[in-house]
Amino acid sequence: MALSFGSNIPYRLFMLGTKISFTEKSRGRDRPRKDTVAQHFTMPKELSHGIDAWAAKQDDAPSRPEAIRHLVAKGLGE
Repeated sequence: MALSFGSNIPYRLFMLGTKISFTEKSRGRDRPRKDTVAQHFTMPKELSHGIDAWAAKQDDAPSRPEAIRHLVAKGLGE
């Protein structure tokens, strides 16, 4: 059974008021840096709070991963 021509008019009127936008979705994190090795570890909450406190005192306010990299490099004398 075929629909008559006028049967889609309510749908068309509804769609005229609808705005559809196609925006690019973020793909998540950036690509990993070259020549890096992923490190996944757990630490005591006190150590994590200490790292966050250290980062908050810095002028550039690094993220926690950036603060950890900086502190490890500092500890290694680099």
